[in-house]
Amino acid sequence: MNWIKRAFRSISYHKKNTILMFLSFLILSILILFGLCIRAASRERIWEIRTSIGGSVLVSNERQIYSEEPRGVNSISHQKYLELCADERIRFGSCNTVTAALADNFTAEIMDGQEENGTENIYVEGSSDPVEYFSSVSSVVTLISGHVPQNAEEAVVSDGIAERNGLGIGDTIAVLSPYTKERYTFKISGIYSTNEAAYSGNAVYNNPANAIYTLDTPVYEMNENDNVKEITLQLKDPEEGRAFAEDAKKMPEYIKEEYDMDYTVNVSAYKAVADSLKSLAGISNLMVIVSVILGTITLSFLILMNLRDRMFEIGILLSVGETKMRIMLQMLMESFCPVLLAITAGVIFSYPLANVIKIAVDLSNGVQAAIKTQQIIILYLCGMGVVLASSMVMVYQIVRYQPKKILMME
Repeated sequence: MNWIKRAFRSISYHKKNTILMFLSFLILSILILFGLCIRAASRERIWEIRTSIGGSVLVSNERQIYSEEPRGVNSISHQKYLELCADERIRFGSCNTVTAALADNFTAEIMDGQEENGTENIYVEGSSDPVEYFSSVSSVVTLISGHVPQNAEEAVVSDGIAERNGLGIGDTIAVLSPYTKERYTFKISGIYSTNEAAYSGNAVYNNPANAIYTLDTPVYEMNENDNVKEITLQLKDPEEGRAFAEDAKKMPEYIKEEYDMDYTVNVSAYKAVADSLKSLAGISNLMVIVSVILGTITLSFLILMNLRDRMFEIGILLSVGETKMRIMLQMLMESFCPVLLAITAGVIFSYPLANVIKIAVDLSNGVQAAIKTQQIIILYLCGMGVVLASSMVMVYQIVRYQPKKILMME
């Protein structure tokens, strides 16, 4: 009789063993498929977060903060800023620069140790992206009315300056630059409040309420140079942050103060979400591995038990001239059929069950654990791999024994 016919007749005859194989792999195939789908969905979600949340790099030069003159804190060249922004790993960048000034048509808050003797009592901070800047300092500076500056003629002042001088949105303020000796006027576009306390001492930068925020271009003009104080770079991929910082340190210096710049990589928002998703992917991997191992052990045990009950049958087949290869192929077919049927049934049953898993996972992690063709193919490959690995027990037994030995064992 053909070995294929014998295999199908044996499957029908040994119903108990066939049903055990089918039920075992039905459960295991569902577990493996869910594990594969959740793992794939977690990885896709991590990539989406990498591109949407991203990360940032703050470039500063804190060791140069103490300078003989206020504009000296701008210790990073504009050329360095442009080169950093041009890096392919950067989505976009912004910078801010500061200068000291003297209030002209309004009065500032006088701190201890300061006198109204014509010295600078206001500092003007300019940003290339005011929206991004106010977002980054939102913990200490809050825009309470109006809007951020939209052009070089607009500025935002503190609620303290506004109340002290009876100013409102649309009014004009003027400051004098100690460097150019020129008068600069700004139209108030917004008013902010700050919860940052003034520092001790009489330095112009020590009172946050005396700050005026505008765009960077008028501050460059007031300083008579285009050096910047800080640079904020938005990363395309947060995983590239450390490598970018190391590469940036090797870039050429354009002014002597750039010799010791600090690069602070901030990817905490990405890490907070990605770490939980990586844990979910790790659990899914573990579920797949454990299920495959259990499947291999279970199938090996069932094959071994089936082989023990059929040793006499195998001995008869060998004694009448059937080759060991055909017998092994028959036994392999007897394992493949119920396993592949179980995997197919598992895929069918998994679709309605996946909706329940999908809802639970979506709510907690934003992962859409959909069943895709790729996972189904991997599941079938895992099933075939388990059958082949488990069949080594059968191969070992059939190759080892001779017909007479097998019949004598019976």
